[in-house]
Amino acid sequence: MKFLNGLDRFIGAVCGVTMAIMMLLVLQQVLFRYVLKIPSPATQEIAIYCMVYVAMLGSVLAIRHKTHVAVNFVVDRLPPRFASAVRIISYLIVIAFFVILFWQGCKLTQRATFQHSTTTGITVAYIMVSIPISAVLSIIFTLEHLVHEIRGLGRGSTDSTERSDGND
Repeated sequence: MKFLNGLDRFIGAVCGVTMAIMMLLVLQQVLFRYVLKIPSPATQEIAIYCMVYVAMLGSVLAIRHKTHVAVNFVVDRLPPRFASAVRIISYLIVIAFFVILFWQGCKLTQRATFQHSTTTGITVAYIMVSIPISAVLSIIFTLEHLVHEIRGLGRGSTDSTERSDGND
């Protein structure tokens, strides 16, 4: 768990720094465009790339902390063991989805290797690689929840609907 907590903090720090960079780039773009009358398209493009990484890594953090949108009203009304089984099945489906996302993200990244952005000349693969990276991280954190749910079944404790703070 220490590794996962450290990974969680690292991803949060990367998101924070990337968001700060994005904010500074947008501020610089507004100043240059509207005050100095010198448009700077490269800053807009890099800010968009930062936003992509913040969104992809932020979704990983949402999975870790169980803050994604979920419809729990049906599962909450089920008997505890059955509700736990439903959560286990849903975690397995989520993992399958992220495996497919990883696979397709790798293929997309590979195709984008020779494609360069028009403004900055950055290889588009650097942006597309955020898809498989976030998929792998999401799999890791979903596996954490799956293991926690299975262990709860073994102990007789099947109530794992509480939000995780990442320290369990």
